[in-house]
Amino acid sequence: MDLPDQMEGELTRLALSNDPGWILNLQGSDRDQMVRAALDAATRWRAYAVAGASPSQSRVALVAHRGFYLLSQRIRGQARVN
Repeated sequence: MDLPDQMEGELTRLALSNDPGWILNLQGSDRDQMVRAALDAATRWRAYAVAGASPSQSRVALVAHRGFYLLSQRIRGQARVN
């Protein structure tokens, strides 16, 4: 399935790693910046799912949206534990 190049890269990083900095392409950034980036990515994927995606792209985009939202929650949770 075709996705816009930037989104395909984002999805690939999300699928291949557990490192939030690498997934978000923000190695060395602070927690708040990574949380914002993860939520921005979730919003971007949600918008793509409902406007401009084919039905199959929309299904993938909704999974990516959820993944980035959960990533933002995980980043927040890690900060409280440390």
